[in-house]
Amino acid sequence: MICSFIVSCDSGSGLPEVEETIDESYSFLNIEYYAADSCRDSLFIDMPTITFFNNDNTTRMYPVEPFIYDETSHFVSEDSDAFLVEGMELFVPQYIDVNNKISLGSRKWKYSRNVQSKKSKVTFSDVKVMPNSVLTMDCRLFLIKYKTDYKLYLKGDITGHIKIIEGIWTGVCCDNRIQIDFQSSDL
Repeated sequence: MICSFIVSCDSGSGLPEVEETIDESYSFLNIEYYAADSCRDSLFIDMPTITFFNNDNTTRMYPVEPFIYDETSHFVSEDSDAFLVEGMELFVPQYIDVNNKISLGSRKWKYSRNVQSKKSKVTFSDVKVMPNSVLTMDCRLFLIKYKTDYKLYLKGDITGHIKIIEGIWTGVCCDNRIQIDFQSSDL
């Protein structure tokens, strides 16, 4: 006895074809940052030395020009869809404590694959220079560079599906520490 089986697959089975709906645009839902112990590096900038001369017999107050420095922000992701919503402004880490708790700064950085830079300034109070003396002021501004992982949550505008983008954010901001050294001598 010989048995024979014939198996046939026919795409024209009469079932309707299902067309997959694809989101062409997305809306921002949330961004989360995750810090590790190695997430911070300390940097510093030595400001130019400032010398004040007071040739008078009275104490004088001299204004000090603000010091301008650059803060930066940069998002990187290997996800091919990472920058579907490029250009929206986000909060980024402003401070990360020793327990890796993240505090966010103001909403001023765009979500972009490009390195962004913004000018910031440190202002000083007026400097008091004693009569008939020279005062030299040397300053060092401390900055901090953070590097954190991030997850960006997007919602498809058509389907409502949630898309999660993972990547790395790096940024440089002021560490709110300034070292100021004064040296004074008579004229």
